[in-house]
Amino acid sequence: MPYRILVDPDGAERARAQLATVQAQTRQVLLGAKEGTAAYRAAKKRRADAEAAVDDCYETILLRALPPARFAELEAEHPPTAEQMDQVKTEREQAKRRDEELPGWPNYAEPFWPALLAEAVDGDMTADDWATFLAEHVSGGEAVGLRAALLNVNHLERAADPLVLPKGWTPTIS
Repeated sequence: MPYRILVDPDGAERARAQLATVQAQTRQVLLGAKEGTAAYRAAKKRRADAEAAVDDCYETILLRALPPARFAELEAEHPPTAEQMDQVKTEREQAKRRDEELPGWPNYAEPFWPALLAEAVDGDMTADDWATFLAEHVSGGEAVGLRAALLNVNHLERAADPLVLPKGWTPTIS
């Protein structure tokens, strides 16, 4: 599963602002000029360059599923910590008192995610490299999205082609 990850947040902010400016400046040209004219081509190029600048701030990584046995081993190697369990117990008690939906129990300790990334992403980054990257470059929301993608690629049902049975494969009792 391809996944775009932000690698230059400051550059992305500047590039998005520049893209918004270019879009505003070129909107009327693109709507009013005939396709193929010099003004139209120049506006399209400015817009394409601004979009490319935003894209340069991201890298696409390929998330691949681990064999189910290896995924289970990683889960077993990184059970929730006592601190995580205590925190969730407190949150669940507070939710009960407020008559709210109870939060779920944690499944993994934090080091699970960098370890999973090290194995699920082709490249030379180790679990420690991923831990540093996640701590220094990934926001909370981005981490949630990346975790969801990692779980999605590893929890997809793996089914063989559907079995097609020929007509009359079993006798009909009359």
